[in-house]
Amino acid sequence: LHRLPEQRSMLHGEMMQENFHAGETILSEIDSMSPIYLILSGEVSEEGTSGVAKPVRAGNIIGNKQLLKAGSAKIKRKIIECTADCKLLSLRSEDARQLQADPAMASVLSQATRLISSVESGGEASAESGEEAAGGGD
Repeated sequence: LHRLPEQRSMLHGEMMQENFHAGETILSEIDSMSPIYLILSGEVSEEGTSGVAKPVRAGNIIGNKQLLKAGSAKIKRKIIECTADCKLLSLRSEDARQLQADPAMASVLSQATRLISSVESGGEASAESGEEAAGGGD
């Protein structure tokens, strides 16, 4: 993703690092107020309404992916639990909405959405791709 240094700083300024231990639940349902997370290290198990859990590793995005799109997320049951100690970058819903108000940031978030969609339809993201989606990868 191509961005100006100011856009990268804005995005990084809104994200917070959070640490979770193996066995901790990160989310048990996703709604419009749920954050989005980039997994920096570790692994989580993501279980949707089907009841089938799938592993999600570093470099991938979990949580309220609707934050990157216009509109709001419907409430859905999704249990996301750490299977190993994790470091995550989080972006809260209110911070994402403020970023979307800036036309340049809205463009960056739109590019991130396309990246996420392509990864979800074709395989896993690399850690580098995940950093790009979060505004890293200098």
